[in-house]
Amino acid sequence: MRGEQLKEGSTAQYKPKKTGFVDGYSWVGFSPDGRTLATTWKNIRLWDVATGQEIRHLDGHAANVNDFIFSDDVRRAFSGGLDGTAILWDVASGSILYRLTDHSGPVANVDMTDDAQLGIGASTDGTTILWDLQKGKMIRRYTANPFMSLFSHDKRTALISELPDHVELWRIDATLDELLTWVHANRYVPELNCEQRTLYRLEPLCGTDATPLPTITG
Repeated sequence: MRGEQLKEGSTAQYKPKKTGFVDGYSWVGFSPDGRTLATTWKNIRLWDVATGQEIRHLDGHAANVNDFIFSDDVRRAFSGGLDGTAILWDVASGSILYRLTDHSGPVANVDMTDDAQLGIGASTDGTTILWDLQKGKMIRRYTANPFMSLFSHDKRTALISELPDHVELWRIDATLDELLTWVHANRYVPELNCEQRTLYRLEPLCGTDATPLPTITG
């Protein structure tokens, strides 16, 4: 790849050298700070946008790399490939921090939270997996027919695009305590009449005027 410093408002075309990318690219994208360009095919290559020079290449997938994403601080990157693995990378050194092998089919799409704490991957094996990227461990496996998965910015939900024609919004609370807290805050507590309170033996019972007392919701 080659390039030169650009003036504001100008454009340039990057052209790859003949260094292994003879079949093209499977993914291209910028880092959040706009300083690094990533291209993927059989491996991952990082390029300096200002100079067009290759910074380093990331080798670790045994087949084509389908998807790639940087963390917000550009210290970490996450990729998924045809070999069925998802990999968490240290960008500065190009080393593999975790190789995740929980999928049994090609990983078509990956996403990562801005802080690189959680990762998600959609696979042709019919599942989407949520990972703890701090520990390199699977948190949860969702059964679906996924095509793409994306985190919300608050890390509470993920949007799962499923074949052939619909999307689902899933809660992805990382712990049981978080899920219980959400259920408690969003639960529906109906008002019970005197007959229902008597039937279910719930306190407080009705007042002397046969008017049910308010249901305790705390």
